[in-house]
Amino acid sequence: MPILNPLPQNLTRVFLPEAKDLTRVAWLNPKMWAELFLSNKENILEELNIYIQSLNEYKNAIEAGDEEVLIRILDEGRRCKEEVDG
Repeated sequence: MPILNPLPQNLTRVFLPEAKDLTRVAWLNPKMWAELFLSNKENILEELNIYIQSLNEYKNAIEAGDEEVLIRILDEGRRCKEEVDG
């Protein structure tokens, strides 16, 4: 089963522009991407682990109904975005 499955219908309705970006890689050459991923395996795995850890932080906060943690996480994301955008 491929890693990139079609996005759930409810996700595309809520985040349509972002969902379109998430599927952009699917239109590109799979062989080329596979070669790039494997040639940069260590860095990609490191970034994936960071991303998974971040997703788990969201998941745990949502499951626990912890609004304070969600606000902190979202605020950190907002601050990072501001730094990137200048």
